[in-house]
Amino acid sequence: MTEKNWRLISIVDLNDGQDFNNPCNADNIYTFTLGNKLYTHVGGDNCGDTESSSAVNWSFSADEKMISISGNDFVVSKLTEDSLVYKAI
Repeated sequence: MTEKNWRLISIVDLNDGQDFNNPCNADNIYTFTLGNKLYTHVGGDNCGDTESSSAVNWSFSADEKMISISGNDFVVSKLTEDSLVYKAI
């Protein structure tokens, strides 16, 4: 996960299927570091936001079945070389 950059594909409410994708995030790049920082690099389409990048803390549980991002815990339902899918608890 820390060996490459990631792009957000979708944010979907699993209860009702509502899609929360924001076109302003489509070209953002997300980088997970070994130092447990998650950097968001805002792409060219920032929809008027002046912030170009930000960082929050992240961590896995020992068995990598849970991920915590900025103090929010999620269940990891899929983690492969090309895909990270997680859902709110």
